[in-house]
Amino acid sequence: MTVFDAVAVIAGLLGLLNLLLMVGVIRRLRVQTETLARVQRRASGPSLTSGYRIQPFETRARDGEVLTADSLGADAVLGFFRPGCAPCEEALPKFVEYARSSPLGREALVAVVVGNDDEVAREVAALSPVARVVTEPLNGTVTEALSVDAFPTFIRVGAERRVAAVGYEPSAVMLEPAV
Repeated sequence: MTVFDAVAVIAGLLGLLNLLLMVGVIRRLRVQTETLARVQRRASGPSLTSGYRIQPFETRARDGEVLTADSLGADAVLGFFRPGCAPCEEALPKFVEYARSSPLGREALVAVVVGNDDEVAREVAALSPVARVVTEPLNGTVTEALSVDAFPTFIRVGAERRVAAVGYEPSAVMLEPAV
């Protein structure tokens, strides 16, 4: 092997190492960009606003009950959760606690858990005793009808299927129990 061959092999190996490092850097930048976009979206608040008219939808709750946009009464509260989402894991116990003491009752509380059946089991088990639970894939029927683009999101429905309140924390939409 000549000196020229050795230099060519070393240069090739350095070029390959550089390529692998660049692929890693690009992946990391993509993750950081997505995270930053999520943080900025959350900081600016939900894209859904009060007064938005809920689009028609029809789905089935886990117990087999058919839910439609028209079946949501005034003051119904919907919570949208996604497994693996740290803010969702923090908000879930707050939502369950409110639901247990809510003057609205189980019929007025709907929890939408986005994910496949393997992922959602823990959330469904926690929410089923206190709310009607719907599971659906990302961009599912209910999520699309309410233009939910971040998790968790909480929505209180007002008169005429219009959004009365919306927020990322359960406290943003919950009615206080009567004293």
